[in-house]
Amino acid sequence: MAPVFASPDIAALVAAFPPPSPTKEHPGLVRSFSGNNLLNLETVLNRFRRLLETEPKRIKRSDLPSRLGIERLDWLFDCYDGTIHYSKDKQTLLPEPELETIGDDLRDGAQRHFVDLSSFVTQADISIDSLDAHLAGLRRFSHGTASPSYVASEEYANAMKEKIISIINDVTSDKINLSSKFSDVPKAVLVELTEEIVNQDVDQKAKLEDTQKGVVFVPAGFESAQEEQRRAALESTYQTLVNSLRSDGFCELPDDVNADNVCSKYSTQHPESDAPTVLSTSSAGRAIVLQPMLDHVLEKVKSDALALAEKRHAENTTIDKQMERLLTEESSHPNLVSVLLHTEHVKHIENALAARMDERVNEERGRFEELFQTRIMVPAHLYGVGAECVKDATLKQHLEQYLCEHFRVEVVPDFVTLARYQGFLTDKARASNTEKLLQTSTQAKMFQDIQSTISKSVKKQKLESPANAQIRLVKEQILQQKLKAMHKMSRGSDVLQDLIWILLAQRSEGLFMSSGKDTSRMLKQYQLVGDADTARKLQRWRDLLKAGQENEEELEEMRRLAGEAIKQMYGTEINGGG
Repeated sequence: MAPVFASPDIAALVAAFPPPSPTKEHPGLVRSFSGNNLLNLETVLNRFRRLLETEPKRIKRSDLPSRLGIERLDWLFDCYDGTIHYSKDKQTLLPEPELETIGDDLRDGAQRHFVDLSSFVTQADISIDSLDAHLAGLRRFSHGTASPSYVASEEYANAMKEKIISIINDVTSDKINLSSKFSDVPKAVLVELTEEIVNQDVDQKAKLEDTQKGVVFVPAGFESAQEEQRRAALESTYQTLVNSLRSDGFCELPDDVNADNVCSKYSTQHPESDAPTVLSTSSAGRAIVLQPMLDHVLEKVKSDALALAEKRHAENTTIDKQMERLLTEESSHPNLVSVLLHTEHVKHIENALAARMDERVNEERGRFEELFQTRIMVPAHLYGVGAECVKDATLKQHLEQYLCEHFRVEVVPDFVTLARYQGFLTDKARASNTEKLLQTSTQAKMFQDIQSTISKSVKKQKLESPANAQIRLVKEQILQQKLKAMHKMSRGSDVLQDLIWILLAQRSEGLFMSSGKDTSRMLKQYQLVGDADTARKLQRWRDLLKAGQENEEELEEMRRLAGEAIKQMYGTEINGGG
């Protein structure tokens, strides 16, 4: 009998009426690979089972439809009741023969070393789930992870554990880096095996340290051994410090050393000595020093600080960083000095600096006062007294004008230059007052203006008035200078002029100075107060000079007369030619 439906008819029916996707509960028919026929589900599943059991090579997932003769795969894996093994990316299926080979390789490796599962599944290209069945009977090591990281046979793992036990049993007081002893054992495995060993200790005294350098085993006796070593080292340090204190007079203290313990040990060993002094700072460290050494260093540092202050002309009475550095560098005990300068003992040095500063200020003020008196106050006083003695109103006015010019142009500027050269004007107030004196004097019109300016400066700077002895000394010095000048003069009119000044000074408490045009009036002034014979000599010499008849013999006689006058005033021989 001929078929009821021809192939084209069957294909049309299959295409028109697709069967529903089968499930385990409702098996049925599935379309063939060509889509023209229907296949029994059981037949397909049996074909798939034989493929997995017998295929020598991996099966690509994409090849399954053609190899099983079916159109779709979406139902296949749900309906299959066996175990399916995949590659790592799940795109290929591993048949039983290859899976057995992979399992054999894993077990063989686990007998000889700790197998890194991550590397193994990558190299074997198998999913970890597919490998799970072959992990049975192997020791798994996870150490902090949900899934195992390494596996090994129980025999190999136990053998390694025994080796670790053998190593750590030989250690009683020192740490040991197990990673360096078992470099071929993964860290996770080493930690897990060693933790098992440590946890077997009921006293739990041994410890395990997981460090960057490896797995370190800390034996039970480590802490006590370390404590004993620390105690012995500290005792040695104490004795070294005591020895240094005895031999050097001081010792520097490390941060971890108790100063009181060092002092106590020193006093016990050297009861004849005074108790040491502890120097403690927050920034420069600590030291212990014996009193004689402390006194010696303090005096040396004080001396050096005073010398440095003098050299630097420092006005600061505290130890600044620069001075601290210099004092430390110059000392034979720099570290001790560094500590000392940060303790209360620095006040001893700073008090000395302050005292020296006061002393220097007073000395400088005294020298400035003496210079002011000698160059300004006393000369102005003496020339003022001399001018007041003059009876001739015209001459008196001329003298005051001449003295004003002399002080304004020469005396005051020369004084200011000398004061600045000698360093007296570093004081701001003194410099300001001296500058004021100079400015005001340059604006003076008469000698009274100069005298008023000087008086104001004296009052402003609170200068003492010169003593009579100083006034007498300054007058003598000025007269001596005039006599020396006479011996260097070549013009007779100049010699005669200075002679008259000296002779008038002999007859007065003051000094005299005038211009050449007032020589005749000055001669008349002497005629009023001086010796008649001497006055006649002066008159004769003036007439000779006017007539142009001067000679060296007459000039020498003038000089001799001036020297004689000074000798009579002060009782000393003046070497005017010197």
